[in-house]
Amino acid sequence: VEPMVQKYADLGFHFSAENVLTSRDALREGLRLHSVEHPNFIWGVTPTAAGVYPDLPATIRQLESAEDFEQVDGFLMISTLHWSAQHDWLLRKNLQSRGRPVLVGNPDVCAPFPDYFSREPGQVTRNLTRTLGIEVDYFGKPHGNVYEIALARVQQLLPNADRSRIAMVGDSPHTDILGARMAGLKSVLIQDHGLLAGQPLSQRLHEAGIWPDFLIAECEFANNG
Repeated sequence: VEPMVQKYADLGFHFSAENVLTSRDALREGLRLHSVEHPNFIWGVTPTAAGVYPDLPATIRQLESAEDFEQVDGFLMISTLHWSAQHDWLLRKNLQSRGRPVLVGNPDVCAPFPDYFSREPGQVTRNLTRTLGIEVDYFGKPHGNVYEIALARVQQLLPNADRSRIAMVGDSPHTDILGARMAGLKSVLIQDHGLLAGQPLSQRLHEAGIWPDFLIAECEFANNG
């Protein structure tokens, strides 16, 4: 959360850590609810740096070996930083042999970097859904759980807030704009930043079939605060 707070500060927003809601928060709530009925459940988590998951209310086992995949009760897809083709194969093999729940704490299919698009957990699980027909629970944009948590926080501050007067601002039609529309919010698409930067905007929106309520240029956004 701390790097996100700094990023927003650099953009001119005076947010504190308590103002920032992530897909991790939504996943944490999902795991909390799951643990009520399954207190001894063991989750296999996508491999990453050790000690990254102390905040999750669950028993966690990193998925490194074939034995790890076989012995856990379910799978948490959070990061693909150290996810390999072998991990893909082991996950597919184990879900085919014994169906288990799959929770995704990062629904993104890809993320834009200067020279490439990264492969994110949402891409791994959507491939499995198409080929194996498994059910996957996603936490984070554009799925409703993270919006419901955010709106519950808004209701604490503004009990009579009208959803139609709350706007979601983002640069991705498939997460920010789609999620806002599904949650009953207004949507604002930043045109020249992120996924669609430098691309024919009208064509891409037409291809996606997802249209925002408002468009804004990044330079206008920065200059006007």
